[in-house]
Amino acid sequence: MEELQLNGELSATDSQQELMECVERLIQSCAVPTFVIDGEHRAILWNKACEALTGVTAAQVIGTRGLGRIFYGYERPVLADYVLDGSLEEIEGNYAIHSHSLLIPDGLQAERWYTDNNGRRRYIYFDAAPIRNSNGETIAAVETLQDITERKLAEVKLRKTATYLKEMNDEIRSFAHIVSHDLRAPLVNLKGFSGELRFMLDELAPLFERGLETLENGERERMEGLFRKELPQALEFIGSSADRMDRLINGILKLSRLGLQELKPEPVDTGELTGTILRYLAHQIEENNTVVSIGPLPEVYADRASMEQIFGNLLDNAVKFLDAGRPGRIWIEAETTPDLAVFHIRDNGRGIAESDLDKIFEIFRRAGRQDLPGEGVGLAYVKTLVKRQGGSIWCLSRIGEGSTFSFSIPRNSRDNRSDDINKG
Repeated sequence: MEELQLNGELSATDSQQELMECVERLIQSCAVPTFVIDGEHRAILWNKACEALTGVTAAQVIGTRGLGRIFYGYERPVLADYVLDGSLEEIEGNYAIHSHSLLIPDGLQAERWYTDNNGRRRYIYFDAAPIRNSNGETIAAVETLQDITERKLAEVKLRKTATYLKEMNDEIRSFAHIVSHDLRAPLVNLKGFSGELRFMLDELAPLFERGLETLENGERERMEGLFRKELPQALEFIGSSADRMDRLINGILKLSRLGLQELKPEPVDTGELTGTILRYLAHQIEENNTVVSIGPLPEVYADRASMEQIFGNLLDNAVKFLDAGRPGRIWIEAETTPDLAVFHIRDNGRGIAESDLDKIFEIFRRAGRQDLPGEGVGLAYVKTLVKRQGGSIWCLSRIGEGSTFSFSIPRNSRDNRSDDINKG
């Protein structure tokens, strides 16, 4: 079979000629800017999309060498030239971002900024590959160009946003530690001196008793009320307020440290994990005459410590907020897809008002009656743990009927996006 040339001087069969014309028409009609150079680095094909991108017509290009002048305004190779010559040691100076093609042997990929004839800056992705004859010899090279300016600008903006959010997260963590430290110092003094006052009251009690005998009845009753009731109550209030502030500070620190903890995904049998947590809650479950129903629960690839805390907090809340007026029921269920596991923890407890559903996952926000201990940190903590593993959490509830807390977790570790924002 005679060799097929791509420069228009053909000595081939009619079928080969027809095939070449078909290929040329295909490239000409392609919406992707495409050109071909022969073994002598001369342009032999320049499609309409190339004309639209560069503003240079095929008539101006065909038969010429040095296409770099068209794209960059000065003499330099294009990617297809490197495919023909194989002079890859020079490519780095012209394309900071470049690599060998993953799909085409001896193909090259690169990207860089390019200014068109109208002065518009475009970011172009270049892809070049050899064209070989029937003997496997490289006789030409084809190159395509894709304008990915919008994608590049979006990537730059995303990187800037990620950097900004990381800096903000670092500042928030630093702020949390500083504020917690600054708050804890006067808090320690407050607790210490309230203890001193209590000690002094105990020391003064015998003297007070003797002094009461010298007072008239009205004064004696007033002094007794102050010393034995109002002062102890005031000290008790100071002590309980200091303890609450201490718990709030610990809550802030606990949340701020979450982003510093490294996630270690591993296979987690959520059925076994849930059973272990329920054994820890067995006493409270029996006290509330509660029946717990557990459906089939899947294995997920996740951080075990995080999953323990997520299930632990949600199940503890389900038990804690049952309605004392009726036997408690708790259902633990799951549904799965190939990529996702969605867990549901449902109860017939007090329920949550619809107006409160938006705030229950916010730190220090609590809903309903405030008759049980807590600082409003648990659900905020759970939400952060779920998000760090690439999932989401939500709640459906009605007052007097109960609540359903649901959360999703990717089943495969490659889908567990420990988002850079939380991770910092």
